[in-house]
Amino acid sequence: MKRLILFIAFTLTISTMVKSQTMQSAREAVNSMTIGWNLGNTLDAMGKRDKKCVTTQDWETSWGEPVTTRELIATFRKRGFNVIRIPVTWWPHLDENNQIDKAWFDRVNQVVDYVIDEGMYCIVNVHHDTGTHGWLNSNPEKYPEISVRFKELWRQIAERFKNYGDKLLFEGFNEMLDSKGTWDHTEVANYTAINLLAQDFVDVVRASGGNNEFRNLIITSYSANGGEITLNKFRLPGDVHKGHLIGEVHFYDPQDFCFPEKTPTVYTEEYQQVSRSIIKRVADYFDKIDIPVIIGEIAAFDKNNTPERVKFSELVASESQKRGIVLIWWMGLLDRQKCKWSEPEVVDALFNGLKKGKK
Repeated sequence: MKRLILFIAFTLTISTMVKSQTMQSAREAVNSMTIGWNLGNTLDAMGKRDKKCVTTQDWETSWGEPVTTRELIATFRKRGFNVIRIPVTWWPHLDENNQIDKAWFDRVNQVVDYVIDEGMYCIVNVHHDTGTHGWLNSNPEKYPEISVRFKELWRQIAERFKNYGDKLLFEGFNEMLDSKGTWDHTEVANYTAINLLAQDFVDVVRASGGNNEFRNLIITSYSANGGEITLNKFRLPGDVHKGHLIGEVHFYDPQDFCFPEKTPTVYTEEYQQVSRSIIKRVADYFDKIDIPVIIGEIAAFDKNNTPERVKFSELVASESQKRGIVLIWWMGLLDRQKCKWSEPEVVDALFNGLKKGKK
């Protein structure tokens, strides 16, 4: 009997080692990524105010973007992008038992396959379920009920994709806020709640088996903020296997320059220093806790200042490359209707920045 137990334990250990060797570690994955793009306002769209969405196409196009095609994904791959982040909003497609509508799930799966079949990394997340009005928030009082729904959602996603290889990554949640919709940083109890939800995410995915046991999982900071207060409250979830977690923040900094509602249009020396200092802070923090980090969203929105946005794009790409951080640009860049580059200067600047950062 003792020999049998030892044999079973040895067999399980070997099996685990084989699985681990076939799935990239978090650092291997991030090191293999060049630059990415967000398929935004698409599977994350939440419908129109004046028209009821019935079909998956109604939902996918409800925020003005066309139906996603394999050609669109291939266009990015041919230019050198090798990561597509697919933001997905799930709540409009859940029934009273939190089961995902089959037609919607099939469509999400189809778009994931477009990316995987192009040989690119694909990130699937839980998007506008979070945010200012999302049900998924860091509310310690409602954590028990939120946790049940959140875990059931990820149980289904994990089960659906558990046999996919290491080019597919899961991101637990997008820009999670507290119950008041507070951005940047929040109260201590709310950090505890978001850290519990991050642990729920990891536990559910790992328990689903298959390749999910070693799949690389992305953990986003509170409100996806890279500020000093928020980073210091970030807690890495426990994991059954070391080396398969990735941190994420978002980067629209300096906000005065990047956001469209702000008036400054010149990327001044002062603004450049702001960008550099935030990239350094984020890189230093995640180096300290020994996991790689990605910038899941980044952009400087067009204010008829393309030359200045080119400066921004080249600088942030270069500085991030130096520190091993992967950028995933938020939308733009391509006319999706025509599959033609609408901002080729910005695209060129991003790749020029990567080259500079490698020197």
